Amino acid sequence: MDKLTARKDERTVGIVLPYAPAPSESFITNHIVNLPAKIVTIQGWRPSIEGRTVLSFQRRVFHKVLRSLSGQGLERETTAAYLKAFRRHRVKAVLAEYGTTGVMTLDACRRLHIPLIVYFLGYDASVKSVLEEHAESYPRMFQEACAV
Repeated sequence: MDKLTARKDERTVGIVLPYAPAPSESFITNHIVNLPAKIVTIQGWRPSIEGRTVLSFQRRVFHKVLRSLSGQGLERETTAAYLKAFRRHRVKAVLAEYGTTGVMTLDACRRLHIPLIVYFLGYDASVKSVLEEHAESYPRMFQEACAV
């Protein structure tokens, strides 16, 4: 077994995507195919792996009831899903495709002490409404991510 194969078997990188990559997003496919590690892709605003939501139906109902009672958003449910996925797949590092996805994964990465790498490209760094929406969350992410 060569060194690259041995290293690839030892670690898992979670690549977090907001949706399935479009043909024009060849850089995402390149990351999935060519990073020298085992890759698990987690995608969607309700995180899923290979088309199956990470949280069970019962857990999603629980979070919906909690949101209704507390008035909070989806953040708690999303973080719970990332925590479960990262633990289940023994993720050692997370590559978040786009800054907005980095914000969604930040809390789970921090709680599990997993390095977060955020890949910005386009709208997430240049669209005024996105920058305004993340005026507080981006600076926090910049401080806590190990690479941007």
